[in-house]
Amino acid sequence: MPTRESVRQRLQLGEEYDDWLAELDRIGTPDLPLIPPTQEDTGCLLERLGFAAEDARDALAARIQPDENPELWWLLERCYHAVVRGLQPEAPRWAIPRLPDELGALGRFFQLHAFLPAVAPLRDWHARRGIAEDVSWATLLDLGRGVAIHRATYGVGGLDKAFWLTHHFHGELYELGRLQFELQPSALGLHIPATGPLTPQACDESLAVAKAFVGRFFPDPDRRRVVCTSWLLDEQLAHYLPADANIIRFQRRFTLNQDVIVDDLEPLRFIFRRIPTDLAELPRDSRLQRALLDHLERGGHWRIRTGWFPLEPTSS
Repeated sequence: MPTRESVRQRLQLGEEYDDWLAELDRIGTPDLPLIPPTQEDTGCLLERLGFAAEDARDALAARIQPDENPELWWLLERCYHAVVRGLQPEAPRWAIPRLPDELGALGRFFQLHAFLPAVAPLRDWHARRGIAEDVSWATLLDLGRGVAIHRATYGVGGLDKAFWLTHHFHGELYELGRLQFELQPSALGLHIPATGPLTPQACDESLAVAKAFVGRFFPDPDRRRVVCTSWLLDEQLAHYLPADANIIRFQRRFTLNQDVIVDDLEPLRFIFRRIPTDLAELPRDSRLQRALLDHLERGGHWRIRTGWFPLEPTSS
């Protein structure tokens, strides 16, 4: 039977993992034992979550079995327990750090396999609150997207987005049409997944759905603003894109705060999925790609901005 110390030694986890291991030891195993899912059941779930064939194949090959990988199973049981006990916005925060590269695919896919058995409990949590099945599944598609982004970024399958997926599995983030919305104190956070054009019509429809959704399921009289923090709100984009571009029209919805974070890497990760050693390596196929690269090559810097607009209540 593995112990915290044997897990640390066997998996060669450095001292940076000590606090995490101690927290998992304190959390312990779930009340209902975690049963290893079959390959068939896992494959069906990955298909429902929008996994590409290559990502699904590699994820299935990296399933963790208690007899074959007892130390990883020790971690998995406790991470799963941390996830399912946190299925509400007010629950304690938890973390699943990236495991050492030396563990190979088992380490790269560990976060995914900690989340997969929690999909059913999260969907049950949604259903008990009356949240529609299509909203539940749409929200969970970020699991498949996260693995696809990992492959595009690093060239291999895996998942390292636990910090982001925390919001989904706390029941505080929902994908409602084109945009995603996060329950925040006094605000409704707006996020922009890379799922297609940011057309005004799609945004209008998404915002209308979000206002009705929040008003019905998570009413809060103190939640009065829609807030977005993104490099897509950098007003410098208007120097490169036409006034009728979707991004510029999206920007005009917001009043910008004074906060400015200089970050040249985030736009490159979002658009190109990698940070090159030479900008000349990157494609210039789209107007936005050319804008990002031209600005940097001229010595400019991109900025993350925060903007807001009023969250108007829907009529009853």
